Amino acid sequence: MHRIDTSGATVDNKFKASPAPATQIGPDWMNAVQEELAKLVEDPTGGSTALVKANNGQVLAAVLAMIGREATARTAAITAAINALAERRQVGVYSGLLTAPTTLMITFPVAFPSGSVLSIVATEINATASASRDNWVQIMSYDETGFTVVVQGSATGGSQSIDGFHWHAELV
Repeated sequence: MHRIDTSGATVDNKFKASPAPATQIGPDWMNAVQEELAKLVEDPTGGSTALVKANNGQVLAAVLAMIGREATARTAAITAAINALAERRQVGVYSGLLTAPTTLMITFPVAFPSGSVLSIVATEINATASASRDNWVQIMSYDETGFTVVVQGSATGGSQSIDGFHWHAELV
């Protein structure tokens, strides 16, 4: 493509309407514009479709097709990044009243690679914010598919329950 360079064009190759004479549109410039637009419609990286004289929406369709392909590619890249992160780090929550002593098996949403060494942290949820709920979650064992916890309670009295726990696990 090139800028208009015919009689009447401005010194910086732009159209002018006045003062007279107006910019003359030459065939080489019109052909260049036509070929640029045709390539956008026909090229596989553009609309990848044949030109149709009666269809005045082909350039728009080509641009939208390119945007759609880019969005699909970016979505695929984001999905791949999320999946790669899930292979390294996962988080979750167990909600519900747990009374000490209780043993639970938590299954990871996505299994870690076989033989993984993991760091697993569980943090109690005390929805009532009561100081008399002296309990904790102890991780007993794990493998690549999940982990086992025991809810422990203090022997000093108070409520022997918690409202669940948050956890995260990641490859070490």
